[in-house]
Amino acid sequence: VIGNSFARDWANVLLESEYKHLINISYVFRPSNNLDFKARAQEADVIFFSEADRKEVLQLGLDTSKLFVVGTKNFGVNNGIFYNYSGDNYFSQRTLMEKGYLEKNNKLHRMWGRRYIDLIAKVIDDNYSVPVFTDDHMFISQDTRHFTKAGAKYYAKLFRGELAEIFGSLRRISSK
Repeated sequence: VIGNSFARDWANVLLESEYKHLINISYVFRPSNNLDFKARAQEADVIFFSEADRKEVLQLGLDTSKLFVVGTKNFGVNNGIFYNYSGDNYFSQRTLMEKGYLEKNNKLHRMWGRRYIDLIAKVIDDNYSVPVFTDDHMFISQDTRHFTKAGAKYYAKLFRGELAEIFGSLRRISSK
Protein backbone atom coordinates (compact mmCIF):
# COMPACT_ATOMS: atom_id res chain seq x y z
CA VAL A 1 0.00 0.00 0.00
CA ILE A 2 1.56 3.26 -1.14
CA GLY A 3 0.55 6.81 -0.35
CA ASN A 4 -0.82 9.25 2.13
CA SER A 5 -3.36 8.90 4.94
CA PHE A 6 -6.00 7.82 2.40
CA ALA A 7 -3.72 4.88 1.56
CA ARG A 8 -3.61 4.01 5.27
CA ASP A 9 -7.42 4.16 5.27
CA TRP A 10 -7.43 1.62 2.43
CA ALA A 11 -5.06 -0.59 4.44
CA ASN A 12 -7.62 -0.46 7.26
CA VAL A 13 -10.35 -1.51 4.81
CA LEU A 14 -8.19 -4.48 3.81
CA LEU A 15 -7.63 -5.35 7.47
CA GLU A 16 -11.39 -5.31 8.05
CA SER A 17 -12.06 -7.53 5.02
CA GLU A 18 -12.48 -11.28 4.92
CA TYR A 19 -8.99 -11.44 3.36
CA LYS A 20 -7.18 -10.04 6.41
CA HIS A 21 -5.79 -13.49 7.26
CA LEU A 22 -4.47 -14.06 3.74
CA ILE A 23 -2.57 -10.83 3.27
CA ASN A 24 0.51 -9.15 4.66
CA ILE A 25 0.42 -5.41 4.25
CA SER A 26 3.54 -3.42 3.61
CA TYR A 27 2.95 0.33 3.74
CA VAL A 28 5.12 3.05 2.19
CA PHE A 29 4.39 6.76 2.54
CA ARG A 30 7.10 8.22 0.29
CA PRO A 31 8.45 5.54 -2.05
CA SER A 32 11.24 7.75 -3.41
CA ASN A 33 12.66 8.05 0.14
CA ASN A 34 12.37 4.35 0.97
CA LEU A 35 15.55 2.32 0.38
CA ASP A 36 13.86 -1.08 0.03
CA PHE A 37 10.78 0.13 -1.88
CA LYS A 38 11.71 -1.45 -5.23
CA ALA A 39 12.31 -4.85 -3.65
CA ARG A 40 9.06 -4.66 -1.71
CA ALA A 41 7.12 -3.64 -4.82
CA GLN A 42 8.62 -6.48 -6.86
CA GLU A 43 7.78 -9.00 -4.14
CA ALA A 44 4.17 -7.81 -3.78
CA ASP A 45 1.36 -9.76 -5.41
CA VAL A 46 -0.85 -6.66 -5.44
CA ILE A 47 0.04 -2.98 -5.15
CA PHE A 48 -2.48 -0.37 -4.01
CA PHE A 49 -1.45 3.24 -4.61
CA SER A 50 -3.63 6.04 -3.29
CA GLU A 51 -4.49 8.80 -5.75
CA ALA A 52 -1.56 7.97 -8.05
CA ASP A 53 -0.98 9.64 -11.38
CA ARG A 54 0.65 7.90 -14.36
CA LYS A 55 3.81 10.00 -14.25
CA GLU A 56 4.51 8.98 -10.65
CA VAL A 57 3.84 5.30 -11.39
CA LEU A 58 6.19 5.39 -14.39
CA GLN A 59 8.93 7.17 -12.41
CA LEU A 60 8.75 4.49 -9.73
CA GLY A 61 8.87 1.69 -12.32
CA LEU A 62 5.83 -0.09 -10.88
CA ASP A 63 4.40 -3.17 -12.56
CA THR A 64 0.98 -1.88 -13.61
CA SER A 65 -0.38 -5.41 -14.06
CA LYS A 66 -0.53 -5.74 -10.27
CA LEU A 67 -1.37 -2.10 -9.53
CA PHE A 68 -4.71 -0.75 -8.34
CA VAL A 69 -5.15 2.96 -7.73
CA VAL A 70 -7.28 3.81 -4.72
CA GLY A 71 -9.40 6.90 -5.15
CA THR A 72 -10.16 9.92 -3.10
CA LYS A 73 -13.11 10.37 -0.77
CA ASN A 74 -14.92 13.05 1.21
CA PHE A 75 -17.92 13.08 3.53
CA GLY A 76 -18.75 16.78 3.74
CA VAL A 77 -17.21 19.70 5.54
CA ASN A 78 -17.92 19.15 9.23
CA ASN A 79 -19.57 16.36 11.24
CA GLY A 80 -20.76 18.90 13.83
CA ILE A 81 -23.78 19.57 11.63
CA PHE A 82 -24.91 15.98 12.16
CA TYR A 83 -24.22 15.83 15.90
CA ASN A 84 -26.73 18.59 16.43
CA TYR A 85 -29.50 17.33 14.13
CA SER A 86 -32.52 15.99 15.98
CA GLY A 87 -35.02 15.35 13.19
CA ASP A 88 -36.41 12.18 11.73
CA ASN A 89 -34.19 9.69 9.92
CA TYR A 90 -31.07 10.76 11.79
CA PHE A 91 -28.97 7.90 10.45
CA SER A 92 -30.17 8.44 6.87
CA GLN A 93 -28.49 11.84 6.64
CA ARG A 94 -26.39 12.53 3.58
CA THR A 95 -24.09 15.38 2.67
CA LEU A 96 -22.48 16.97 -0.34
CA MET A 97 -18.77 16.47 -0.76
CA GLU A 98 -16.39 19.35 -0.40
CA LYS A 99 -15.70 21.11 -3.71
CA GLY A 100 -13.11 19.44 -5.93
CA TYR A 101 -13.30 15.86 -4.65
CA LEU A 102 -15.76 14.55 -7.22
CA GLU A 103 -13.81 16.19 -10.05
CA LYS A 104 -10.54 14.66 -8.81
CA ASN A 105 -12.23 11.28 -8.46
CA ASN A 106 -13.62 11.39 -11.98
CA LYS A 107 -10.23 12.41 -13.42
CA LEU A 108 -8.49 9.50 -11.68
CA HIS A 109 -11.22 7.10 -12.80
CA ARG A 110 -10.78 8.17 -16.43
CA MET A 111 -7.01 7.81 -16.07
CA TRP A 112 -7.01 4.29 -14.58
CA GLY A 113 -10.27 2.69 -15.76
CA ARG A 114 -10.66 -0.87 -14.47
CA ARG A 115 -7.56 -0.49 -12.27
CA TYR A 116 -9.28 2.25 -10.26
CA ILE A 117 -10.92 1.63 -6.88
CA ASP A 118 -13.67 4.22 -6.86
CA LEU A 119 -14.62 4.86 -3.23
CA ILE A 120 -17.14 7.54 -4.15
CA ALA A 121 -19.11 5.60 -6.77
CA LYS A 122 -20.16 3.04 -4.16
CA VAL A 123 -22.00 5.62 -2.05
CA ILE A 124 -22.92 8.70 -4.13
CA ASP A 125 -26.54 9.19 -5.12
CA ASP A 126 -28.26 11.03 -7.98
CA ASN A 127 -28.13 14.27 -5.95
CA TYR A 128 -24.34 13.94 -5.59
CA SER A 129 -24.62 13.35 -1.86
CA VAL A 130 -22.85 10.70 0.21
CA PRO A 131 -23.90 9.00 3.45
CA VAL A 132 -22.65 10.17 6.81
CA PHE A 133 -23.41 6.94 8.69
CA THR A 134 -22.82 3.25 8.08
CA ASP A 135 -25.69 0.77 7.84
CA ASP A 136 -25.22 0.06 11.56
CA HIS A 137 -25.51 3.78 12.49
CA MET A 138 -21.87 4.69 13.05
CA PHE A 139 -20.03 7.65 11.54
CA ILE A 140 -18.17 6.65 8.37
CA SER A 141 -15.59 9.36 9.02
CA GLN A 142 -14.59 11.21 12.16
CA ASP A 143 -13.23 14.23 10.27
CA THR A 144 -15.13 13.95 6.93
CA ARG A 145 -11.99 12.60 5.20
CA HIS A 146 -10.65 9.56 7.06
CA PHE A 147 -12.47 6.37 7.97
CA THR A 148 -13.50 5.44 11.46
CA LYS A 149 -13.10 1.73 12.28
CA ALA A 150 -16.81 1.40 11.47
CA GLY A 151 -16.22 3.22 8.17
CA ALA A 152 -13.40 0.81 7.24
CA LYS A 153 -15.68 -2.17 8.03
CA TYR A 154 -18.47 -0.58 5.98
CA TYR A 155 -16.19 -0.14 2.97
CA ALA A 156 -14.82 -3.67 3.33
CA LYS A 157 -18.42 -4.87 2.88
CA LEU A 158 -19.05 -2.48 -0.02
CA PHE A 159 -15.94 -3.78 -1.83
CA ARG A 160 -16.47 -7.46 -1.07
CA GLY A 161 -16.88 -8.32 -4.77
CA GLU A 162 -13.87 -6.35 -5.96
CA LEU A 163 -11.69 -7.75 -3.18
CA ALA A 164 -12.82 -11.26 -4.11
CA GLU A 165 -11.63 -10.63 -7.67
CA ILE A 166 -8.32 -9.17 -6.51
CA PHE A 167 -7.54 -11.67 -3.76
CA GLY A 168 -9.39 -14.75 -5.04
CA SER A 169 -6.24 -16.16 -6.59
CA LEU A 170 -4.38 -15.66 -3.30
CA ARG A 171 -7.01 -17.73 -1.51
CA ARG A 172 -6.51 -20.58 -3.99
CA ILE A 173 -2.72 -20.37 -3.61
CA SER A 174 -2.86 -20.36 0.20
CA SER A 175 -5.08 -23.46 0.32
CA LYS A 176 -2.66 -25.61 -1.71
